[in-house]
Amino acid sequence: MWRLGAFFVLFASLALGTACGDSDSANDAANRTPQPNATEVPRTANEGGEPPIFWRTADNFASVRADEPYKVVFRITSGYDEEAISLVLAPKGSDEEIGITPNRAEPEGDDLPGSYYPTSLLLSKPGTWELTIVAGDDTATVQFEVAEPAG
Repeated sequence: MWRLGAFFVLFASLALGTACGDSDSANDAANRTPQPNATEVPRTANEGGEPPIFWRTADNFASVRADEPYKVVFRITSGYDEEAISLVLAPKGSDEEIGITPNRAEPEGDDLPGSYYPTSLLLSKPGTWELTIVAGDDTATVQFEVAEPAG
């Protein structure tokens, strides 16, 4: 049990970074997206995707809101163990792209096999977004709706 706790401490320590930015508005949007910024894997998480790329969220992207962080942990199987993966987010019908490079966090204990890459998405505007996950030669894409900010 202490090994699982150690994973969450490691996960939290890796999750404290945020991007710093400069330059044009596309870069400004990218720089608003924090790099791994989640305190732990949601205990009620479910996993979507298919081999070798999976994503673990609390609700399969159902509650993503503009200007609010949304926690995701990507799990890559088939022996993939690189230091980082690449994520590209783009609002539908726009040339804007946001790039994120989450770093690997190694799980311990009872977690499923694979390499884990925690991150937190922070998207600036509502609408349909497409997320492309790139892990070596493998890619996966998921579309989801971003709702208006709460309040």
